Amino acid sequence: MTETTEFRSVLLNPQEVLKLWPQIEPDIEKALAHSILELTAFYICKQALSGHIHIWLTLDANNKIVCTTTTRFLNYPNDKKTLQIITCTAKDRKWTEFFEQHKSVEDFARQSGCSSIQVWGRKGWQRQLKKLTSSVGSQYKTLYYVYNMEI
Repeated sequence: MTETTEFRSVLLNPQEVLKLWPQIEPDIEKALAHSILELTAFYICKQALSGHIHIWLTLDANNKIVCTTTTRFLNYPNDKKTLQIITCTAKDRKWTEFFEQHKSVEDFARQSGCSSIQVWGRKGWQRQLKKLTSSVGSQYKTLYYVYNMEI
């Protein structure tokens, strides 16, 4: 028997970040444990409260949080702007179950003037990210384990 669940993504405003922080901090901490520890959950929270980092929640049909994603803009001197996915956590589910939610992030990036989305991650992300294609037909490409997708 296959269970089908609808997912939706929401971008939190600073007040919602503050309200939900006790719920989402453990997931962000867990994701950061796989990094080189250049960022902390406290830093991410402060940056989200000031609007410099975005926190996204993917919710199931029962409004249960199944994924917490953090993003930020990277601006380069050549007027190139990209949206960096900092962390992405899947809670009790496979991340691939809600790949369609990537479109929400892609639309946000495009509307914000970005020409690409980047994921800075470990080598293991390569297997998952190769399954995604943007609305313009691009896929993530590995750049020093920085994955980039033109949008």
